[in-house]
Amino acid sequence: MIGSFTYQCASWLSKSLSELPQHPSTAKDTFEFVKIITDHQLDRNRIMRSFDVKSLFTNIPVDFIVHLILYKVFTNKDYKFHGLNRTELPKMLNWTCKNTVLQFNGKYYTQLDGVAMGSPIAPLMADVFMNWLVDNVSKIGCSPHILCRYFLCL
Repeated sequence: MIGSFTYQCASWLSKSLSELPQHPSTAKDTFEFVKIITDHQLDRNRIMRSFDVKSLFTNIPVDFIVHLILYKVFTNKDYKFHGLNRTELPKMLNWTCKNTVLQFNGKYYTQLDGVAMGSPIAPLMADVFMNWLVDNVSKIGCSPHILCRYFLCL
């Protein structure tokens, strides 16, 4: 996506939206994860599970995540987020996520689902989705003793 017509806008949105509060389960890296699990007294009857989300960026439900972002950002109807109102922000998010053009073997393609790999906004959109998922799984009684997650961006 680097060099595409939506790249700079996606970069700006990602930086601006990074001000959203972090989810309590978020660890910044593996060192923080190790500190968290060593600081807890773990019962021998507990099991540690690790999950890896595969192909998350290209499977992000964009419309749903845009709605979640609007809900988090605009608690006040008259609020402006970096100069954008509640109508303008979703237009920019949708433009950067739904208008990605890819080139392969000399042909151009449009990304139809999710967010393109390499998009600066993809990690943030994935994080918002995972926050929602963690919160809603916890509501149905599947809450783990300790929940810790982080993004490994290679």
